[in-house]
Amino acid sequence: MAYYTNLNNITLDDYQATLKSADLLPSRRILQQNTDAVFNLLKAQGFKTLADLQAALKTKPKLTDLAELIGIDADYLTILIREINSLQPRPNKLADFPEIPAGVVEKLAAIGIKHTLHLYL
Repeated sequence: MAYYTNLNNITLDDYQATLKSADLLPSRRILQQNTDAVFNLLKAQGFKTLADLQAALKTKPKLTDLAELIGIDADYLTILIREINSLQPRPNKLADFPEIPAGVVEKLAAIGIKHTLHLYL
């Protein structure tokens, strides 16, 4: 079992269907507007998986360039990349878990296990 969802295994078609039926936060419900049109534009640019799209939207300049190139609102893409990135949450430090004794945390840190991601490597 992996720590993160493998974005290479999620096609844009699959994610498009997921978004359309998802119960999103109010600030992210814009993703359910014109979903088909937006994803058709993205697929026309050659994006096949969420990993492809995540890489293309990784930085603000890349996001802005793509928005201008295909005519999608940059704010929409900003919210879209936030939603995609939420599939890969940040690891938690083991020291932040109060139920783990400090001695155990120190011993794990000594062998290189400092956060929850390390437990899966």
